[in-house]
Amino acid sequence: MAQTPTDRQPHHPQRRGPDLLLRLLPWICGCGWLILILAVYLGASAKPQLETVIERWHGKEVRTVWNMAELHWMFRLAVVSFCLSLTGMGINSRRLKRKDDEFRVNLILLALAAVLTFVWYFSVV
Repeated sequence: MAQTPTDRQPHHPQRRGPDLLLRLLPWICGCGWLILILAVYLGASAKPQLETVIERWHGKEVRTVWNMAELHWMFRLAVVSFCLSLTGMGINSRRLKRKDDEFRVNLILLALAAVLTFVWYFSVV
């Protein structure tokens, strides 16, 4: 007996859910943002200190130059964050197979924020 189109099983997509790499994308993005926030914190703490009236009154010394060690760590962390965003974008672009799959804009924003951190670093150094 020949099968008619109504007798056949409905077509189901073969992918049953996100694979391991797609499940790692939010973690990659989150780690990238945490690392970049730490880098910006290091950059802010590396700035020269402002001398206020209280420091002058008590004769305390303040740092008047940039802390270069912290700035170098800021740059290294920004590089790690940028590499994580590029890795995430590569994984995401390879996994766009379904119509409902979408590109994560958060990874692009992370890469742009890391590039702005590079610009900040090179404007100081």
